[in-house]
Amino acid sequence: MKRFLIQILYFTLTVACLAFLFSGLNLHLIRKKILNPENFRLSDSTTMLIIGDSYVGLSLNPKYIKGANNETVLGEHYLYSYTRLKYFLENNPQLEYIVLSFNYSTIAAPFDRGLLDGRNQSFFFGKEFMLLGKEELKFLRTNNLVYIRNFLAWKLGVPSKENLSLIKQTMAKNFKRNALPFRGEYIDCGNLSYVDNYQLNVRLKECFEPDKEQGLSPLILEYLQKIAALCEQSNVKLVLYTSPLSNLFFNAIPVFYKEEFQKTCQELPKSVFLLDYARYQLPDSCFEDVNHLNGIGAKIISSRLLDDLKKLEQDSVYHMRF
Repeated sequence: MKRFLIQILYFTLTVACLAFLFSGLNLHLIRKKILNPENFRLSDSTTMLIIGDSYVGLSLNPKYIKGANNETVLGEHYLYSYTRLKYFLENNPQLEYIVLSFNYSTIAAPFDRGLLDGRNQSFFFGKEFMLLGKEELKFLRTNNLVYIRNFLAWKLGVPSKENLSLIKQTMAKNFKRNALPFRGEYIDCGNLSYVDNYQLNVRLKECFEPDKEQGLSPLILEYLQKIAALCEQSNVKLVLYTSPLSNLFFNAIPVFYKEEFQKTCQELPKSVFLLDYARYQLPDSCFEDVNHLNGIGAKIISSRLLDDLKKLEQDSVYHMRF
């Protein structure tokens, strides 16, 4: 019996040592292959990084903005934007501008509440968990399987489908860095246009949750300050960009959020530029839905963005509304 227990102990120790060895090797590969600084490098000609949620993802086409690269991840909270931005700034000293999505719904309470939503977490953990810092992990920590599985995979290196498939991808001959899950892109909607009351109701519910108590997103505002400080430390200019909105959507935004948005703009650090195109008049044919531009509208706004930004700088004015 004693001999049997010793054998069981040796077997358990062997399995534990192998697991520790494989996890250590896997963690090394994650850092070397996935978190490799080269995976965050943009072209030397890229002087403007566009980052944030769908508002910039659908409205700022880098094709029409010299020196721009759009790294949008749809629905991205500033907590995640800040996380990715740190990596991009560390590895791209040539950057001069960071253009960050900033809209009426950005500061609304549902954005914070969505961070802890199970479906939302599953989506963003698969894209950005490997990048999260201690503060971000502390806030997002939950006891659900999605968090536990990703923590084991990305922070402890436990081999799993989450990390092994991505490591394998980075080792392929045809590997493309911009295909990594934490890289974003501009989304061209062509001439699609669905501006109607059905879309209005869908977007109002999604952005402002009118059936719940109105309020701001404290974490959004906190991370806005962090992003501003990060840009200042990196000697990069932060440009907050408010995308054009259809008249149908703008008129339906609750008064509370309109007032709070204006207050937030007035309290922005003086070093932060604001390009507010919310009331830039475009026909409905330029909108993909009530609060996002399509390819037609994106071309119009993208083509003038640099000129408007240069005008802000030349006139020593930090806020511009249209």
